[in-house]
Amino acid sequence: MLTRSTFKRPVYTPPPKAPLRPATRRAQYRTSETVVAAIPKHDYIRSPKLLAAVRSLPCMVTGMEGQTEAAHSNWAVHHKAKAIKADDNRIAALCKPLHEALDQGSRLTERQRQTLWWNAHTRTVRALLAMGRWPARVPVPDIENCPFELESQ
Repeated sequence: MLTRSTFKRPVYTPPPKAPLRPATRRAQYRTSETVVAAIPKHDYIRSPKLLAAVRSLPCMVTGMEGQTEAAHSNWAVHHKAKAIKADDNRIAALCKPLHEALDQGSRLTERQRQTLWWNAHTRTVRALLAMGRWPARVPVPDIENCPFELESQ
């Protein structure tokens, strides 16, 4: 039979809580020296109205109607990140088979994918602006200056 000791165990008291600090939305990168440069994060543009308008268009490559999807840019130049889509104003109206081919990338080279997407993107933006269906609060992207080296057609 076990007997109890006459010594009392110490009572646990948790350490005091640290004061809360305000959250900042800045990323910090260190260079070779100890200089720190703050880079503000990008505020993404999201617009369900714009996506619905794009889905109502025909495919900008094949002209197929009824299966159009809003294909977002897959490149970092348009703020595409690891698990984050590019801005909603960086979209192209593409049919489902072309959208899959663009995203999978197995049948097209990088330059072919960029050329296909850029041409469809510029046509999509021009079509929505011509029909007056571009939402007022969504900034119109620059479609005159292509950030890619396109394939000649």
